[in-house]
Amino acid sequence: MIPFGQCLNSAHAPNANMKLLAFTDLHEDPADLRQVKKKAAHADLIVCAGDFTIFGRDTEGVLSALNHLGKTVLLIHGNHEFEEQVEALTENLENIVYLHERYWKTGPYTFVGYGGGGFSKTDPRLEDIKEDLAAFLKKNGILVVHQPPFGTRIDKLPWFDDHVGSKSIRSLIEQAKPLLCLCGHLHETFHEHDRIGKTHIINPGPDGELIDLNTLHTPAKRRKKQ
Repeated sequence: MIPFGQCLNSAHAPNANMKLLAFTDLHEDPADLRQVKKKAAHADLIVCAGDFTIFGRDTEGVLSALNHLGKTVLLIHGNHEFEEQVEALTENLENIVYLHERYWKTGPYTFVGYGGGGFSKTDPRLEDIKEDLAAFLKKNGILVVHQPPFGTRIDKLPWFDDHVGSKSIRSLIEQAKPLLCLCGHLHETFHEHDRIGKTHIINPGPDGELIDLNTLHTPAKRRKKQ
């Protein structure tokens, strides 16, 4: 049993060829939410990498909208949401799984979430639980974080010409080597893809990207919006 959280039971039908709809940094935008709703019809599972509100405004309303997408939504908070509030509001939402410091298994895949984060390169809490997280990510693991890992195209700001991601998250990825890391936070790198070793790193943007887990062997590159 993971000491910092819990395994969340999956009612989702196991599917090795699962297609995800991932999105991040929705920030209550109606146009992006419409795109997410449209793409949800083609997904088996939905994943949100945080910042679905603007500084926590109307958290309940946005969560309600996501709950009505008709698919299971795995979700973490970003730096715009309050951890305790999101946890409390999602307890009774049938289709929302609050993934922060928890893991969720379906078929051959294990999803692990770690929310929050801003521009600090190290995270003491994450460093404390890194070994536990890594244990659940080593076989077909999918890491869902808000802040991107350090040292990729996804955390390099073009106007700053430097990397601003998390070294703690990168260290976790290098240790566990998960199949996929979904992240957000930086609007400048929406829809950017990269790799750390064999791990695919994706910032899916607010309008979302459909990701076929069975075809993640394709070369890392910047992909067009779907």
